[in-house]
Amino acid sequence: MKILCVDYGVRNLGFATAETPFATPLSVAHVDSMGEAIIATTKVVDQFHPDYIVVGIPEGEIATLVMAYVTALKPLFQAQIVTHPETLSSQEAVIKLREAGASRAKFAKDHAFAACLILEDYLDANPNLVKI
Repeated sequence: MKILCVDYGVRNLGFATAETPFATPLSVAHVDSMGEAIIATTKVVDQFHPDYIVVGIPEGEIATLVMAYVTALKPLFQAQIVTHPETLSSQEAVIKLREAGASRAKFAKDHAFAACLILEDYLDANPNLVKI
């Protein structure tokens, strides 16, 4: 089963994928609007054809924007779209990248690494979706 995860941010979308319990960072899309976010997501979905799309839902005011994004996505794709709680995943990704001594190129993909953290947490909670 192919699973795509989106770390939604007002300016950046991070994408990660998994077919095992371990997520792989894909890319970061820089966006200026919800429309651009939908277009960027469509490109990734068209490339990877996931069975599930997991969208991280943060706490606070941005949660309303993320839910609007999820609502806009649902009629566009056959993949099941689910949400998963996440808080400060981008900051956690940056901390882990620093601890690992990551290169500047990897830091540029911090939102994709945040999507990995969200996706791996989702897979830990739903181990039946993927197999080693």
